[in-house]
Amino acid sequence: MPLFRRISNLFSRRDLDREIDAELQSHLQLRMDDNLAAGMHPDDARRDAVLRFGNRTALKERVPEADAAMAIESLWADVRCALRRLRKSPGFAATATMILALGIGASTAIFSAVSPILFEPLPYPHPARIMMIWDIFEGAHSDVTFHTYREVLTRNRHSNR
Repeated sequence: MPLFRRISNLFSRRDLDREIDAELQSHLQLRMDDNLAAGMHPDDARRDAVLRFGNRTALKERVPEADAAMAIESLWADVRCALRRLRKSPGFAATATMILALGIGASTAIFSAVSPILFEPLPYPHPARIMMIWDIFEGAHSDVTFHTYREVLTRNRHSNR
């Protein structure tokens, strides 16, 4: 079972329980069919299948445990294989390590620079009230100097009186 599927099973327990129930029911039905083919009465075939199959609740509890154990064994086998391959070719291992280090370092540096700009609030009181002022001259926006801002502020105070 792929690793992604195993991880998703951790979060969708009801779906996993339904799948396990369906799987156990199909195994029970196969055992009953074998008993019927051997000439048993249908009631005896079902009873024998249930007895030989065992406790369904205990089996349902063991299936996820076995799945997790298989995932850990598979992961450990992958790690051992990767280490053997890296030991065989140290040049590739050094190159891969350097590329990973550079990639992680670059990502960290970029995030450190971008995080305060994009994700943190501005270091001013009431940052939501900050506005942009510009002049429109011949249909084009032009930036406003601080002197122009002070002039607009002065005219605005005089006109409100």
